[in-house]
Amino acid sequence: MHRTMAAQQGNRSGGISRHLMVLGLFAILGVILTYPLVRYLDSRILGMPGDNFAYLHKIRWFKEALFDRHVSPFFDPFVFHPFGYNVALTEMTLSNIIPALPLVLLFGEVTAYNLWMLGSFALSGLAMYLLVLRLSGSRSAGLLSGLVFAFCPYRMVHLGTGHLPLMATQWLPLLFLYLDRMIVRHRSRDALMAALFYALGALSAWYYAYMFALAGVA
Repeated sequence: MHRTMAAQQGNRSGGISRHLMVLGLFAILGVILTYPLVRYLDSRILGMPGDNFAYLHKIRWFKEALFDRHVSPFFDPFVFHPFGYNVALTEMTLSNIIPALPLVLLFGEVTAYNLWMLGSFALSGLAMYLLVLRLSGSRSAGLLSGLVFAFCPYRMVHLGTGHLPLMATQWLPLLFLYLDRMIVRHRSRDALMAALFYALGALSAWYYAYMFALAGVA
């Protein structure tokens, strides 16, 4: 029994190590394929001024509101001054901005924005790798699928136009992964995880709220 438990723990630790290696591989590829962004992480962002600057401002404002002014981040008095603006009326992309806050505190909003954009390549690649690995049992197929998914034209276009909410594509493969586990294993935990990843996708972009729902039902 002890040997069985030790073997299971060894398999888990080995699986985690391999997953971290896959995550690192996609992170390196993201840095290479977006070069020279990595050289200017703290001073430049990709694309012409547009939505990218709007989301950069939201990242900065959430940090300032929560940690400096101790006020609600859902109302920005500096936009449309003196009337202010209800941030909740826009794409708040909370599942991107909130996890990025520690990066803002450590490195500033420009670096945080760039790192989160780059991180979406690693997360999306790993998520698709895990889904295909479960469905096919092939690590090679998982790596290839992760590569195609993480660096597909859809993502590269939205990277260049600064559409931060739409870069969070990692939640879709994870939603499918746990929907499959739920159907096969009939476990409430898998259903809860599927609901979590759907919610994270919806909180990233309202477009994904109905797109993920349609994909999940199909």
